[in-house]
Amino acid sequence: MALTYLCLVLIQFCYAIPLVVSQVALEQIPFLLFTEISFIAAFVFLLPLAMMKEKVKWTKIGKKNYGKLFVKGLLINVLLNVFLLLGISHTSATATGIINSSAPAVILILSFFFLQERIKSLSFLAIILAVAGVAIQSFISLGDSPNSSLLGDLYVFLAVLTQAFFLIFSKKFAADVPPITTATIVMLVGAILFLPLGIMDGYKFDWGSVSTSNWVIDIIYGVAGNALPILLYFFVIKKVPATMIGIFGGLLPIIITVTAVLALGEPFTVTLIVSLCCVVLSVLLGVLAEKNSNKSDAIVHENYADTKISS
Repeated sequence: MALTYLCLVLIQFCYAIPLVVSQVALEQIPFLLFTEISFIAAFVFLLPLAMMKEKVKWTKIGKKNYGKLFVKGLLINVLLNVFLLLGISHTSATATGIINSSAPAVILILSFFFLQERIKSLSFLAIILAVAGVAIQSFISLGDSPNSSLLGDLYVFLAVLTQAFFLIFSKKFAADVPPITTATIVMLVGAILFLPLGIMDGYKFDWGSVSTSNWVIDIIYGVAGNALPILLYFFVIKKVPATMIGIFGGLLPIIITVTAVLALGEPFTVTLIVSLCCVVLSVLLGVLAEKNSNKSDAIVHENYADTKISS
């Protein structure tokens, strides 16, 4: 289980660090084109791994599994990116951060209704701390980015819902496909569906105006920011409740901010320290809740076995 928790932390780092570094490349490369190239890079990276490690014959995966993988690719690669792009362009960074902080709570609610996961008291407290930690951090820039709109806020919340439904769908309708192959096909779906948007950005674009280092950043983002977190995600999704994944997701905006402090020289504030403490404490409470749940389940199974033996 410790390895699973480590993977959940690594997923957040894989999303956060490339996201901060990518801001340099996005000064020269249009967003849609950047995203399409990153999907292609992720697919090219994962395909040889899937073929060598899992050796799955794609012709035998079946229509039902392909349908599930298509929905996953549509949610996490296309809709999420489109809603985020529309949201960021219509609202402030502060509003985006505050709305994104609701993700653990949204996942908690959806997992209760769709997955019938129990809401434990410690897990509920952990969710509150995760939401509070990210919301506090978002207020750092409240005075710097006051401009927001209801439409932009709606787009950002739709992005949160999309991410949450991706998690719920992946848990409830898991495809009977190994994780590397799953991640590979999901990235292929993203690359195909996002291709028209990438062409829109790439048409009449001066490709020669982009430095080699920024193209390299785009490719690295595809591998480290798309392929690796999705791959790790499909390795751990069957091993932990959706609520736990949501709690660990609270680390993402904090890691992004810390990375920006270290890499871009942004100020390190007391508010950031408080936010970081809240989110880390929420993760610890979530882990403790899961351990207590596992112990309770073990005791129940043991008592049930003893009852059957005695009868």
